[in-house]
Amino acid sequence: MMEVKMISLLGGEISVYGLGMILGCIGAAAWFILRAGKHGIRKSRAAVYGLFCVLLGLLLGRAVYCAVRFDRMFFDEMGDFAGLSPFFDVRVGSVNIGGALLGCILAAPLAAKFCGGKAADYLDSFVFPGLSLFLLERLLEPLAGHGYGIYLYDSPLAAFPFALETYMEEYALAVCFLEAALALVLMAALLALQKKCVQSGTLFLCALTLFCASQIMPESLRHDDVLFIFIFARVTQIGYALMLAGAMIAALIPAVKKGLPKKNALMAFLLLLLGAGVCIGAEFALDKTNLSHILIYAVMIAALIFMAALILRAIFRMSGSPQRKESV
Repeated sequence: MMEVKMISLLGGEISVYGLGMILGCIGAAAWFILRAGKHGIRKSRAAVYGLFCVLLGLLLGRAVYCAVRFDRMFFDEMGDFAGLSPFFDVRVGSVNIGGALLGCILAAPLAAKFCGGKAADYLDSFVFPGLSLFLLERLLEPLAGHGYGIYLYDSPLAAFPFALETYMEEYALAVCFLEAALALVLMAALLALQKKCVQSGTLFLCALTLFCASQIMPESLRHDDVLFIFIFARVTQIGYALMLAGAMIAALIPAVKKGLPKKNALMAFLLLLLGAGVCIGAEFALDKTNLSHILIYAVMIAALIFMAALILRAIFRMSGSPQRKESV
């Protein structure tokens, strides 16, 4: 376990993590509104989309967390139902990152319906502010008492920034910093790639693909307040895997309309499922076998790279010609 850092503010107490995330959300929202014009979105429309992101992101992120932690969130120590009020108390529990990301994705068509413009343009403009907010969240996560993995005993990695100090003055792998580093690398890669993303939505699909594929393996390393589902897998991992499948479908449908044979599209999707199966098998192997964890994680990483390459190939097959237009 790790200590949750608290400070006094306006006559009450707030966690340093919570205050940092509030300020981070404000900064990300400002950046989003300022860069929205590059994607043909008026600032007023961008502000509405940002509001929808906050509302749906918090709602779905909280819903996923509370659904998995239902017994702990809504029942007291005696096992009696204590009501649903803890759902609205942000001091209790947390917010699942996968649910929050899904909320931001669903906010785009909602903003397009109410404000006009294209949902794909909203999503493209969300990419860099969204990644910056995720990066900040992972850097601040130790202040909330989370973000660590296996304990590092007598390891050369048992020092900051590779490890986090726990209550017992022991060191645990700093998974949150690994995820933050991967997000930073992804932002740099997308900056180099964005000129090739000429069609609306392509930048977002590339970002979603690379983000989910790069974060699945680090989530397997976590030993903190993880949310398990189906016994062996973490909810966040399942969420990222489903989003990878969604990105593939979103890329394949237009690609088929542009001439990609349906059998080729079906084969690509089946290969994606094969990669997912390898990752699931790797998770089982971690818990049920004595195989080297380094070997298992190497196989998982190879499968994830293969899956990401498949999806990126479909994305660029979809975006064969520039189609981005300014929203009016």
